[in-house]
Order: sequence, then C-alpha cells, then structure tokens
Amino acid sequence: MKRLYRSIYMALLLIVSMASTAAGQQNFIGVARDNDSEVQYIEHHQYLDSGEHRINYYSPDMTLLVQKKLSYPGLPHHPNVVQSDLLNDIEITMQSQTNTLSVKREQDQETNSWDFELTPNVIVDAGFDGYIRNAWAELSPGMTKTLKFAVAGQDRLIQMKISDRGYERDHRVFVIEPKNWLVRMIIPQIRLEYSDQKQLVRYEGLSNIRASKGGNNGVVDIRFKRWDGGLPQLASDITRENLVTRL
Repeated sequence: MKRLYRSIYMALLLIVSMASTAAGQQNFIGVARDNDSEVQYIEHHQYLDSGEHRINYYSPDMTLLVQKKLSYPGLPHHPNVVQSDLLNDIEITMQSQTNTLSVKREQDQETNSWDFELTPNVIVDAGFDGYIRNAWAELSPGMTKTLKFAVAGQDRLIQMKISDRGYERDHRVFVIEPKNWLVRMIIPQIRLEYSDQKQLVRYEGLSNIRASKGGNNGVVDIRFKRWDGGLPQLASDITRENLVTRL
C-alpha cells in the first residue's frame, strides 16, 4: 500500500507543464533540493513543435536516470505516456483511447497489462497539470474537487483531492492529496505554486527520483525556470552552482 501511494506522488511530480506547446519548442529546468538544501536531481523539460512533452531526469553529475514522453491526442489530462526508468530498468506505457486507458508495465522480462474505463474525471499520470491549466477559471479559492488518478504502472485508480488555496507571494497555490484521511497522515501533501501565466514555478512534496537503485523517495523542494541554453551549458552551470543559486 505504501509503495502504491509513493507511486502516486512520483507521478504527480511530473505535472510540470509551464508553457503552451503550440508556441514552438521551449525548455524548462527544475532543480530539486532536500531539506538540507542539497541538490538531489535536475529535471529538463522540452516542449516540441509537435505538441510532445519530453522530460529527462538527471543526477547532480548529469547521469540520465529517467526519460518520459507525453503526447496529448485528446483531453489535456488524458496524455499518452512512455516512461523509461533507466535506474531500475522499468518501462511503462499508458495509451488513452476513446473510453479506455491501456497500461503496460515491463520489468525483468515480465510484462503486466490492464485497462481502465476512461472518463472525464480520470486524470492520467502527469495530466494533473493540464487539468489545472484547463480548469484555471473554473477553480476558485476554497474549492476542492475529487478526481480519480491513474498512476503510471499501477493497476488501480486512486481518488485524489485537489484544492485551490488562493494566492500567496503572487503565486496561485494548489494542494493535491489522497482523499483517504489515513493515507494523508502518512504521505505528505503536494504543494504547487503557479504564476499568473499558468506556469508551475515551485513544487514541494515527495520526490519521484531515487538517488540509488532501491532507495527511498524523500521530500524535495523544486524551483522551475525557463532554460534557453543546451545541456552542456546546463551541466556547466550545475557544476559551477550558478544555476542552482539562481533557482
């Protein structure tokens, strides 16, 4: 059970969608720190002209840990997902069709697959960000909605709550947490800060990256910013700590 709910938050951390995909290719980066302000990993988000969203996760020394590709053939919270966990050798695909979500998980030469009924109140993996941006005007401070969440690689739908907490420090704040009160006592909530341009600028909650194979997921604080340089420059800035200082 605990592993399942950690997976929920691992997926939620990937709800970074900070710009319109129709505006051409754009890059954003996020630096994740632990409670001691130590850098744990770096996220690189690419938004392509085709509408595809690619996410690479790197260790502080720029070793590639996880790759993720998302495309959006239907509703903004029903993406198709391909996730490759290079650290643990796990491949997950999620295919959204008209009324069905098909999920496949491959690990150690073993394949498991299952289907879910796909309705408008189901959020597919990183589709939470698309949901927030699409419902921006509909949501209001104090409002809470309960939705079903399809976690990458998990064989059940989980009920989650999303709450609009209004504005703090010029940023609109949303909180995402399991509906089950007992689970909320065990797993920390996810706190998201958005700019008025509907760009995610900060994430606070459980990490979806493990520093070592089979390690635990810790709580992280991630700041996001647009990035106009290439990966070599990103690696150079991380090494010099110019980038992590700016973020």
